[in-house]
Amino acid sequence: MDRVGLLDNIGTSVTRVYQGRAWLDTEGREGDGRVSYNKGLSLALASFQTVQANAACDLEAVVLLEQAYLAQELAFCTPVDKKAANSLSNGIKSFDEGLLALKEVEAGASYSVADRILPHRKETRCNGMPKDAFHYACAGHLERLDGILHTPGINMTEKAVLEQRLANIETAQSVYVEKQKKALGGVNAAP
Repeated sequence: MDRVGLLDNIGTSVTRVYQGRAWLDTEGREGDGRVSYNKGLSLALASFQTVQANAACDLEAVVLLEQAYLAQELAFCTPVDKKAANSLSNGIKSFDEGLLALKEVEAGASYSVADRILPHRKETRCNGMPKDAFHYACAGHLERLDGILHTPGINMTEKAVLEQRLANIETAQSVYVEKQKKALGGVNAAP
């Protein structure tokens, strides 16, 4: 799996989607807009499907692709749309923190500290594992994507991309829980 190529695809896809949307509102460019929009969505979908298929081998790529998508959307966000800009910025920052947690989990032994210092209440656990920054980044992003999916009038192809992104984050959490178990010696933490 070529991360650089996938990240480039994400940048291209978001650019095509936003250019397509702009052209859809430009008299005489509607056809070009539809083509650009659909090519962008197809490229994004294929890229997200690729990283999901390889999530167990390269979990970091799932997060990096999602972050790249958010960063591209933020770049196209109009300055007056403060709520969208804040949501995208917060998502990017949360994934930065999640990547730090992933590095600790993959480091192994040092991660046992997280299990000892994080609460063991059910609401602070995910499948018995500590809910750390990675889980909180995923949870926040799942809410963000789910909210967009509930917006009426979204093109069904764009919905397919959103659903794939949602599936990727769910897969990422599952893979991450397995990494946590391995880092904690395969012993399920307290419930």
